[in-house]
Amino acid sequence: MNLIRIGRVTTTHGIKGEIKILASLDELQRQEVFKVGSHLWIEHKPYTIASHRVHKGLDMICFQEFSNINDVLFLKGKHVYKDKQEITLTPDHILDDELVTFSVLTTAGKTGKIKAIEKTGNQYKILRLVIENKEVLIPYHKDFIEKIDPKEQVIIVKLL
Repeated sequence: MNLIRIGRVTTTHGIKGEIKILASLDELQRQEVFKVGSHLWIEHKPYTIASHRVHKGLDMICFQEFSNINDVLFLKGKHVYKDKQEITLTPDHILDDELVTFSVLTTAGKTGKIKAIEKTGNQYKILRLVIENKEVLIPYHKDFIEKIDPKEQVIIVKLL
């Protein structure tokens, strides 16, 4: 089983056991990751999604295993994972936690790695790269990303 981190439980909502998950996913990724009937993993235990909705940028999830706020309080602050085999995304929609494992190659021939992907608001993302022992920040945008190769696990970037 290959688990990918998709977010973190921020808090609970309401009295029926709904939780709020902070995840940096686009709309297509949300639909795939939070399918009703699929599973999310928290602390190495699978939980079945009973319902999903988006509210103020947070994913609101109810699990079939819980029906009361007191049952889900222990989940606050925990990381949420998804089995990679349950996700069928197109090659141009790669989850951030999977992209962090890719190596970096610049158009100038320098190599490096992705240290982190940071969300800045309004769905904008910044790639924090380490290239030849120097930290570089670039926008996660098509003008700076030449190519993402999921088979070779390489991302080719254009530096200014």
